[in-house]
Amino acid sequence: MMEVTGKKHRNLCKPCEKRKSSTYTDRSCLHCEEEMCQSCFDTHVQFKVSREHRLVKSFEVPLREETPTLDNCTKHLNEAIKFFCPEHNQVGCADCIIISHKNCKVEYILEHINEYKDSEESKIFKGDIDRYNIEAKQMLESIKRKKCHVTDVNNKFACAVRLFRDEMISHITHLADRMLKLGDDAMTVDMTTIENLEKESKSLVDETTKMRETLQSEADQPYRLFITAVSYKHNLHLVKEQLQRIEQTSRVTTYWFERDCHLEELVKSYKQLGSFQVVQKHHRGRTKNMTIV
Repeated sequence: MMEVTGKKHRNLCKPCEKRKSSTYTDRSCLHCEEEMCQSCFDTHVQFKVSREHRLVKSFEVPLREETPTLDNCTKHLNEAIKFFCPEHNQVGCADCIIISHKNCKVEYILEHINEYKDSEESKIFKGDIDRYNIEAKQMLESIKRKKCHVTDVNNKFACAVRLFRDEMISHITHLADRMLKLGDDAMTVDMTTIENLEKESKSLVDETTKMRETLQSEADQPYRLFITAVSYKHNLHLVKEQLQRIEQTSRVTTYWFERDCHLEELVKSYKQLGSFQVVQKHHRGRTKNMTIV
């Protein structure tokens, strides 16, 4: 049977008192919270409304100048929380005790509240709260520092990656610029030569055109035609030599870009720009290193 601890005492049975009878009892109906003798309780549980009530050892409520306001039970809203079960570390109303703690040694809360305030248990409990509060604040500060550390680590990581990327791009850009300059230099040399040869060729075109037009104009003048032809033979020989020279010097440079197959394969073969080093520090000072390639 469930037991409620408290100060043992002997009171008169309440129902017997109403019948003008004096019967002592140390028992109480847990549900009604009324003291009565065994005989009265046997009659009490015969009624439907009180058939499930239980009789337990009586408890004595210490006299106080002011009775504290009791909280209502969260499970049984119309009942007040009055009992404590040390075995399960739970508080509850009479219904809770009857339903869930009928085989437990329960205590009446109001009988112990004044003692608890200055008890060693209360001091230890408050000390634990203060200690865990300090630890929680320290943990919060540690987490905040780690939060800043996470941002700082990522900023340094991103800066290193971008710097390496920029260095690689700068190096490749430099090589590409050198290649482009070689092409531009070759084009400049060829263009200068071609433009000079173009001027010479145009001059020869003009000169031979003038010769042809002159000979055509003197076609009906044999004397003038002969004299002019003789004088043009030397010039025409010079034109021939100049055309041969132009043909020999009018060769242009043909060039094209060939990829470095080794560099291209090297870039394609790597999935990563670099390695990803992970260092995790545990609470006992141990570190865990991991390289991701």
